[in-house]
Amino acid sequence: MSTSRLNQLHSLLKESPDDLFLLYAIALEYIASGERSNAEEYFNKVLELDVNYLPVYYQLALFYQEQDSALAIHYCKEGIALAQRTGKSKTLMELQSLLEQLQDE
Repeated sequence: MSTSRLNQLHSLLKESPDDLFLLYAIALEYIASGERSNAEEYFNKVLELDVNYLPVYYQLALFYQEQDSALAIHYCKEGIALAQRTGKSKTLMELQSLLEQLQDE
């Protein structure tokens, strides 16, 4: 993780505290640095602001894949339903593939 990149993202977030992409990007940066609790906090902030932010579902499924497969499957299914409702076929295929992988584990 680049500390300067994380600092930049936090600075931008101060200007736009409800920016979903910034919250999501910060969560990804925290994952990259192994700071799982911080990542989880920012993923949850995304969902609190907008449950229809589709990219977060795939990342949450990956996030929980190793320690809570039931929760990972839950987020996959939620994302699949959202992708179907919004007609996002590429994301739908990615989530379905991940769901199959999770169910095979």
